[in-house]
Amino acid sequence: MEAKGKGQPSGPVVFTANRLGDGRSVWLAPGDRWSDSIADAELFEGAAIAEARARAEAWAKRQVVVGPYDIAVAPGAAGPTPVTMRERIRAMGPSVGPDSAAWRAQAQ
Repeated sequence: MEAKGKGQPSGPVVFTANRLGDGRSVWLAPGDRWSDSIADAELFEGAAIAEARARAEAWAKRQVVVGPYDIAVAPGAAGPTPVTMRERIRAMGPSVGPDSAAWRAQAQ
């Protein structure tokens, strides 16, 4: 599987996917696990991106997650922040449905 972006990332990235069991957005975290919170995501740069991509794809082959890919982020004290609006929305959680109250509260 190839990254959605064009070319090699020029800065730090995290890997995201959707958990197969419930469709939730998840992020590859230290210890070779997936987390529901982007704050737990492991940052990758340079040559480490290819190794992380292989780890993420191995999880997809085991049918734990679907569609893993890297996203550009800006590191921060509270954890990485996605560069694109689409990925910021995914990181905030569901925007509709029973779990959307927390998302709406964060957006205000």
